[in-house]
Amino acid sequence: MRWALLGVVVLLGCGGSGNGSPSSGSTGSASTGSGMPGSGVMIKATLMSAGASGSALGGYELDCVTFGAMPRSGTGVADGKGSLSFTIDANKPFGCFVLDAGSKPAADVVFTSGSSTSQSVSFGTDADLGTIVVDLKNGQAQANLPTSGALATPSGAPCPQGFWLMQVPTQSCHATFWVGGDLRVSYTTPMGNMQPCSYQSEVSLAGAYSGGVFSFKPGLAHYQGCGGAGVTFTLTPDASCGTGQLAMVQTGCANCDAFKPGSNIGQGTGNVTCTYHPPANPAVLQH
Repeated sequence: MRWALLGVVVLLGCGGSGNGSPSSGSTGSASTGSGMPGSGVMIKATLMSAGASGSALGGYELDCVTFGAMPRSGTGVADGKGSLSFTIDANKPFGCFVLDAGSKPAADVVFTSGSSTSQSVSFGTDADLGTIVVDLKNGQAQANLPTSGALATPSGAPCPQGFWLMQVPTQSCHATFWVGGDLRVSYTTPMGNMQPCSYQSEVSLAGAYSGGVFSFKPGLAHYQGCGGAGVTFTLTPDASCGTGQLAMVQTGCANCDAFKPGSNIGQGTGNVTCTYHPPANPAVLQH
């Protein structure tokens, strides 16, 4: 399994789709696992592919989920012009990701306001996000935040929910994790030791939080070494949930001799568990 240094946007990138079901046409729906929905706002957007010949992404979905103990979701399905709309709770931070026409994760949405960016936002009134440009090659979608919205990671959200940023000083790159209200995670990491920085991303992966440790398994082929047992990424927040230590854990190996950047993580098949801490600064929860 090839090592690609984890730059997790934990991105702890946009949460999952919750329990809502996408509606037909261009209007989504808001739902929650239990309880009654709060006051909702209508969000509109248009999905377009990146590049000079960008085209409308008809049939693609914009799936958003709120942070909190009871996450609520909103989903909009783009029509032939890429236009969609959905409702979601007002004044509650949420994050979004894009699904392709086959309902497979395609990109995380990064919101920009001036010189600031975030993967979580909130709105108190109905809003139009305008054109969201989706780069299907690197798994990133860019949206300009209208003045009615606010970039936000809720300070009161349960740990480890939020947007985590990790600097990789040896490469002058970064990694991000985005952990949503349902603990689904999206991440972006640098690939190997490439310069300038080149990134890889995955979105809407199932995560778990137990014993003060958040964990998830990436799906990329180069993270499936040691007999296919796969690698587990772990993020261990400190007591204040302000910073977290990242680790990569590989089970089912014969040995850990090659557990280093630029090589396989562990070798062979056996009963050895390898743990590796990337040479990066602690991940910091962004507020």
